[in-house]
Amino acid sequence: MNRATTCQNTPRTYFNHGVCSPVDSNCDQFEITNGTCYLCYSNTYLDPVSTVCMFNQTCNPATQYKARDGTCVTGNVNCTSFDQSTGACLSCQAGFDLNNQTCCRHDSYIDTSECKVFLQQNCASFSNVTGCATCATNYVKPIDNNGYPLYYSKCILKT
Repeated sequence: MNRATTCQNTPRTYFNHGVCSPVDSNCDQFEITNGTCYLCYSNTYLDPVSTVCMFNQTCNPATQYKARDGTCVTGNVNCTSFDQSTGACLSCQAGFDLNNQTCCRHDSYIDTSECKVFLQQNCASFSNVTGCATCATNYVKPIDNNGYPLYYSKCILKT
């Protein structure tokens, strides 16, 4: 038995293990031998993994972007606009700085995609780029193995 003789009078089906199985109701064009969809009706998109037609979601451009699978993903809460295709933050709320496509508080820096607060104790002047720019009297930045100050570290008491 094959699909031509078994399922020919049943539209929108394919022959599957001895029975005529329906194809995805949102599928416009499909492979008759296995039911795999390759073109969906309008307002749906073909999920590349499951090959199932999914409804297009309309994302809120102020708070969401569309993931590769077509679902809406809420972006960084401190981000006021972001790239709709990648989710990369483009601008931040007041009190936050854009750093490596992420919004961090003014007193923070980005470290492996997460915001970390600069250590400001014993700091005489502060920079949003390097943290504590200069230490208070009697305090210094720790030195690395090459003799350079550790930028993001706190100021420690001189010894």
